[in-house]
Amino acid sequence: MDFQSTPIVGTVIWIDVGILVMSAAKKLDEAQQELSLLTTTKDPKVTRFVRIIQDVYDTLLDEYSKKFGCGSGRTSLAKFKTSAKKAGNVHAINFLIWYEKEFRSVRNDPRVGNLLDSNSQYDSNYIKSCSILLELTRNLVYHAYENF
Repeated sequence: MDFQSTPIVGTVIWIDVGILVMSAAKKLDEAQQELSLLTTTKDPKVTRFVRIIQDVYDTLLDEYSKKFGCGSGRTSLAKFKTSAKKAGNVHAINFLIWYEKEFRSVRNDPRVGNLLDSNSQYDSNYIKSCSILLELTRNLVYHAYENF
């Protein structure tokens, strides 16, 4: 094997993955911008930030539902699971097992408090909690992109 060709192959693979999975990554950028606004404004819109983060998770499900041939457009976790099980799609089922475990881990992380719960009250550490939530979400999305 020629060592000069190895970086090119790695780059091509990265570009292909990047092309396939733009939506959730764009939502992460939007969440990062919103977090920046939270730290500079007198009237923080924490609910907007949380809504964007929730949309990252929804978009990730939509992307992988389409990728695994289990539907297109907006989907719910329940519909995706039903479709994957009905089709016997092992890759989709493995993704869903991983996704549920990781999402539950983020939701239950005490550092983010109850940000993802509806009607939650935000304490004085909300900026730090939002930063941690964004980082956990980013890690989950990038792990999915690299492994599924």
